[in-house]
Amino acid sequence: MSRLFHKTPTRGGKLRRDLVCFLLLGVLGWVLLDFPCFTQQQAFEALEGRNFYGEGQVLRTLEGENGHQYRITRAGHACAWEQVWPVLFSRFLWQPGRMEIVPDDPSTPLVALPVDADFLPGVVAVLCHDSSIVRVTAEYPALSNAPEAEGWQKILLSSTDCRNNCFLLTAPAEEAAFLDAQATDALVLTGYNHEGAVVWRSPQPDWSFYGWK
Repeated sequence: MSRLFHKTPTRGGKLRRDLVCFLLLGVLGWVLLDFPCFTQQQAFEALEGRNFYGEGQVLRTLEGENGHQYRITRAGHACAWEQVWPVLFSRFLWQPGRMEIVPDDPSTPLVALPVDADFLPGVVAVLCHDSSIVRVTAEYPALSNAPEAEGWQKILLSSTDCRNNCFLLTAPAEEAAFLDAQATDALVLTGYNHEGAVVWRSPQPDWSFYGWK
């Protein structure tokens, strides 16, 4: 009697079932990967949307390890570094990563934006609001694990590389490789003119914790 009510699956039915399972697995993977995008631009836009940042004006771009892509942007009275990366190194899907937003005060000649100290050590972007400044230095404490200089060290970065009113300061690769913790909240910025004179210097932070005055 049970054979009378048993319906043998047809070839078309099996195909439809397999297709539904495939689509469900695809949706599940997309969700588990935190909604990846098909292009870098889409990933950056999704990242800005998640952080209610608005559409940022791209000032600088740079690349980190493992295909991580960064850009420095400005939106209104704020600036940010943004990060996306390729899913499973494929470059076919892009994952919105992290971003950090800081106020951009036009009345301040220089605004510091340290870039992803965890995965891109020794990189500081500096927004410039004074056209007389042609060189910028940044000095801050960082914990180094270099054999010849372990412990807290003063890191000094300098750059004349300015595009879209944004300086990009980077530590040499051999120095950045040994940087661990970076106290970028205790950073000092200095701007110089063509003659080498100081145009502006940020207030000196308290470095007593690191054993310096």
